[in-house]
Amino acid sequence: MRQTIESINQTFKGQLDLERHGARTPAGVIIRVLTRILALTAATWHNDRPDNRSSVP
Repeated sequence: MRQTIESINQTFKGQLDLERHGARTPAGVIIRVLTRILALTAATWHNDRPDNRSSVP
């Protein structure tokens, strides 16, 4: 379980650039983190849709 949590944490730090969020208030940090998570989720969903995959190699 710990390894899974650490893996997710590293993914968030790397892909979402959470160590340099640039927010000035705690509310700003929350908004920026949630926005980046939403963007990553939307991109993943979009890329995994069956109609986005080409049947031609």
